[in-house]
Amino acid sequence: MPLEVYSMWHQYPWTFGEYVCDVKTVLTEAVTCASILTVVTFTVERYLAICHPLLLATHSKAHRAFCIILGIWTFGIAYSIPWIIPTKVNYLTHPQSGASIPESAWCAIPFQDMSKAKIPLIMMIVTTLLFFVMPFIVVTTLYCRIGKSMKSSCSLTSCTCRGSVDCSVCDAEQRGHKSRKTVIRMLMTVVICFFLCWSPYHTQRLVFATLTLTGGWNTQTTYIHYYLWLASGIGYYVSCCINPLVYCVMSRRFRRGLKNVSNCMASSSNSSIATGMGSEVTSGRLFVTHHKKRRVIVHEELSDKYFSESGHREHSTPDIPTHQEPRADIAVLQ
Repeated sequence: MPLEVYSMWHQYPWTFGEYVCDVKTVLTEAVTCASILTVVTFTVERYLAICHPLLLATHSKAHRAFCIILGIWTFGIAYSIPWIIPTKVNYLTHPQSGASIPESAWCAIPFQDMSKAKIPLIMMIVTTLLFFVMPFIVVTTLYCRIGKSMKSSCSLTSCTCRGSVDCSVCDAEQRGHKSRKTVIRMLMTVVICFFLCWSPYHTQRLVFATLTLTGGWNTQTTYIHYYLWLASGIGYYVSCCINPLVYCVMSRRFRRGLKNVSNCMASSSNSSIATGMGSEVTSGRLFVTHHKKRRVIVHEELSDKYFSESGHREHSTPDIPTHQEPRADIAVLQ
């Protein structure tokens, strides 16, 4: 993301050298691969949990999730490393002298040289097939099977509840089924948004590779590719932030958790402010807090004895040993 923002702000020349250019290429491809593999993974996990629950019952969820995430990113980075070979810092040449122009440096694959660009173009097509077309088919198939399984489960639950005497068991089964449907609906929305965001990106790469290999560039195809390029950039960045919005809209538990975290942060901030203000107060303090329908009044007595100038006590407080700390009298009022 920082390198992309920098390229938008200062596109030419590329000033970070070959090494950072290679890192940028690997990260761009790795994020693309890891994103689609993550979507496929949680789709497979939901499919196994609903259609084959015994397969996941013997494995630790936390350990399994950690291993899967590590494997996804390892595979994504390993697949992206070969893109380093054709990628380099390119320069335009002076038309008369043929010397490279330093101000024109950019980090990319030199597609203008077909002798070096043919293999990267084929890799683009293969990547689109492996990390977009095939995952789309797999995810669509799995969600169709999940829907079929849940439909049959709903019919079985309905028949069981009609013949059941225990209403509490029936209600629990219906609530569990409704909760699973909500989760599946939310995950399907995430998958649909994901493919809508990434389809312009892969379509643009597929069109570019096909037109470059076949020599089909003309004015019309150039305009088509330009608009696909704009749409792919928008979808690329929208896909990074759309999932929390989907969770917030569709998941009551997510909204409740977000609200609790916000309240905890606000309470922590208010407590630190109150502590800082309270350290400057030297007289008695009165704190009143409301919790449901109770009020708790805490009164601290600051001194144990008050004496007049003549040495006689003028305040009618009970005698308190001088070595004790001021006590706090707590009264709870209903």
